[in-house]
Amino acid sequence: MSDINGRGKTGRHQNQYSQGCFNINQKAYLMNSVITHQVELLYAKSNRLIDLIENKSMFGIFGTGKLAQDCYAKIKEMGHTASFFVDRNEEDGIFMNLPLKTIKYISQKNIPLLVASTWAKEITLDLIATGFKGEVFVIDPFVTVFERMKINDTKELIGFYASLEDDISKKTLCDIISFRCGDVDKISTSSYPQYMSPNVLYSSSDIMIDGGAYIGDTIQSLDCHNVFVREIHAFEPDLENFQALALYGNKTKLKVVSNNLGLWSSEQELKFSANDTVSYGRRVDEEGGVAIHTTSIDGYVNSHGIEPTIIKLDIEGAEMHALVGAKNIIATKKPKLAISLYHSQADLWRIPAFIRSLNPDYLFYLGHHRSNWMETVLYAQSKVS
Repeated sequence: MSDINGRGKTGRHQNQYSQGCFNINQKAYLMNSVITHQVELLYAKSNRLIDLIENKSMFGIFGTGKLAQDCYAKIKEMGHTASFFVDRNEEDGIFMNLPLKTIKYISQKNIPLLVASTWAKEITLDLIATGFKGEVFVIDPFVTVFERMKINDTKELIGFYASLEDDISKKTLCDIISFRCGDVDKISTSSYPQYMSPNVLYSSSDIMIDGGAYIGDTIQSLDCHNVFVREIHAFEPDLENFQALALYGNKTKLKVVSNNLGLWSSEQELKFSANDTVSYGRRVDEEGGVAIHTTSIDGYVNSHGIEPTIIKLDIEGAEMHALVGAKNIIATKKPKLAISLYHSQADLWRIPAFIRSLNPDYLFYLGHHRSNWMETVLYAQSKVS
């Protein structure tokens, strides 16, 4: 081995070089071992949850809110029922025609418990503190965990880990998987504002697609942090939210084009459930009573004669559909990306794999912006931007 001047490395310098290579290789080996173990745990956990239901085993559901009710409805769709509900109530009762138990009732028991609450971290830690001995399954806010992981899913998840550019992103992914396996105290939030990764910087010449603009919260955050872009094309399908978005868009110093549209794979009309809450957004439901109009990013870009350099998507589970509708711009123009990965269990590995299939030149980074299941964001920037 030669140095920069062509001289061979000998003696102490060779030993230092060899030791450095060993440390790097050892670190890579250890990190790869960690992610493989984590993914194996998630795979086993996912399938144990399905087995629990399909085998009609005894288990409880912690929570009485909308998420707990959605969880119970999903279990009934699968042909089973829970044994009881648990909440922080002081006395036993009845909920959804099932016994409603206190934390004291389960504190020393070894019964599987499905924690169906956005406060899963706090609830799980409280259960551990009481001496609860059963296995905890954290249910995601969109009740998508009731789908078996497949071997190919594990390969894609490990591949996603390998594609991440920095150790912070890799640790973030490991922590997210740990949380989903029930090791809830591992989860932590990124040090930077959501959608503003220091690895994917915005400039005053950027044109942004803001998918899922809500009431303009991302635009407000850009304002707050003095981040300037050339213009923002914002999309919000909910009329009430859109009106608030348009109002803020007229106030901000940024140039905002507000669209009362959803983003999808094509231009069409979709039906959504009228019962969905604002906090969880409106999700596609063929039997729903609320209709919205959608467009594709590729179609919008062509009709408006723009070339977006940033695409941000937080659209309640429609991210993959919107990415399909943006495959031309992603493949040919390589815009910077900020894509939510938390609306479905499988989004964590399927979305990165899809983006990489469109354009292998992307550099991937991962951020997490809330101490629960939500607000995981994939940040991506092309090697040649």
